Amino acid sequence: MINAQVRRCAAALTTFLCVAAAAHAQSAPPDPAYDRLYAVYQSSAVPYHIRYHLWRRLVTLEPSRRLPPPAPPTFSAPASSGPAAALALIGRRNGGQVLRADGAALRVPPGALLQDTPLTISSASYRDDPERRAQAAALTALGARPFSDAVAFGPDGLPFSAPATVVLPYARGGAGAPKIYAWDRARSAWTPLPTSVDPTARTVSAQVDSLAIFRVLAGAPHVSSSGFGAITRGGAHTAHAAWNVAVTPDPVTAAATFLVRGGALDGIDLRVYGGGRLVYKTTNFAASPSADGATTTYSAVWDASGTPDGVYDYVVTVRRAGQKIAVKTGRIRVAR
Repeated sequence: MINAQVRRCAAALTTFLCVAAAAHAQSAPPDPAYDRLYAVYQSSAVPYHIRYHLWRRLVTLEPSRRLPPPAPPTFSAPASSGPAAALALIGRRNGGQVLRADGAALRVPPGALLQDTPLTISSASYRDDPERRAQAAALTALGARPFSDAVAFGPDGLPFSAPATVVLPYARGGAGAPKIYAWDRARSAWTPLPTSVDPTARTVSAQVDSLAIFRVLAGAPHVSSSGFGAITRGGAHTAHAAWNVAVTPDPVTAAATFLVRGGALDGIDLRVYGGGRLVYKTTNFAASPSADGATTTYSAVWDASGTPDGVYDYVVTVRRAGQKIAVKTGRIRVAR
C-alpha cells in the first residue's frame, strides 16, 4: 500500500515538474543572441518575404517560443484600378505559378529563386504622378498603342537565376502585333522583350530574368530584318527614313558591330538588353563619311565575349538637330 502511494506521489511530482518546466520555457525571454532577428521579425516596416524567412529561422532556433508567422501583405486597390491582386508563395526547389483572375501569370521554374519567396501580380500603382507622366510620355515617344494596362510583378526588381515567364492578356486593337514591354525606371523608357503570341487565348508571353512593370504594346517603329531596312512607323515610311541600321556578324561570337548609315546626325544611343535588363549601353559611335560626302556610316562595337549565349534585344535611338528622329529595335543572337 505504502509503495503504491509513493509511486503515485512520484508520478504526480514528475508531472508537476514537467508542466512547470514547459511553462518556464514558453515564458522565457528569447536568447539575447537573437534579439536583432526578433526586432526585424516584429517590424512592420520590413518587407514580408524577409520577415517570413526570419520567422522560419527563429522557429528552428527556438521552437519552444511557438512564434506565429507574419501576416502576408494585403491589397486594397479599388475596383476601378483593375483585377484583384494575386499573391503566391513560390518555393525555391519546385518553382510555381502566380495567376491573376484576368489571365496574367508568372511562371517560375525550379531553382530560379534563391529562397522561398512570395510573388505578386497587381495593377501598377504609382509612387507619384511624375512616374505616371513619364510612362505616358515614353509611350507617346515610342509611337505605340497600348493593348493592355500596366501590370506590376513584384517584388519589383527581384532577380531570377533562371528565366521566368510573364504572361499577359491583351485586348483587341488595330494593326500591329502585340508585344510585351518592360518599364525601365532608370532611363524612363519602355523596353521591348522577345514575345510569343497566342491569338487563340489572346495572351502574350516573354521570358524575363527580373521583375518589373510590364505592358502589352503594339505599333512601335520597326525595321526590315534583312540588310539595311528603312525605318517605318505603322507600315508607312517616315520623313526620317533616310538612315538605316545593321548588326554584324550574325550570330555574334565575340563582338558585335552596330552600323548606322545616313546623313548628318547629332547623336546615337545604343542599348542592349537581356531578359529586360540592361547589359550594355554606349553613345560612342565613330563617324566615317563616304567619298562623296553624301552619307556617313557610324559604328560602335559591343564586346560580348563575357556575355552568356542567348537572344538579346537592342534599341538604337538617333537624334538630329537636338530632336529624336526615331527608334530602331531588333534582336541579335550570341552563340559560340
